[in-house]
Amino acid sequence: LDSEGPQLLLKLLSGSEATTLLITHNQAVARKMDQIWFLVDGKLVDCGTPSALFDRPGPVANFFTPRSAA
Repeated sequence: LDSEGPQLLLKLLSGSEATTLLITHNQAVARKMDQIWFLVDGKLVDCGTPSALFDRPGPVANFFTPRSAA
């Protein structure tokens, strides 16, 4: 999606009672979800609410931590 796509998608989904599976690498979008299931190599390695996963050390926080150029 382009830079406007995620916001449009979130607007369309807001208020929906449907279960939606959304795959994203966008931290802002991930933080707005009810639940995150974090997969590595096709295996579930962590799951929970965005606040629980982003606010503690673990694979989700590590994935979204900016890496310095070496």
